[in-house]
Amino acid sequence: MVHEDALDRLLRAWREDIDSEPFPVITDVVLPRQRRRRLGNDENHTGRRGRPRDNHTSSPQ
Repeated sequence: MVHEDALDRLLRAWREDIDSEPFPVITDVVLPRQRRRRLGNDENHTGRRGRPRDNHTSSPQ
């Protein structure tokens, strides 16, 4: 019983310590602007799906 009381006091002190700290509030998140890469002369390239096949990976003719 004494062990349970000590544990209860420790847990209560731990909870009071946690509750005494204010929770951080993030108001403004600033993300750096992402760069878009283009492949060759492709002006409208938007991602990997439209990527042309590489000549090195195609089967020999």
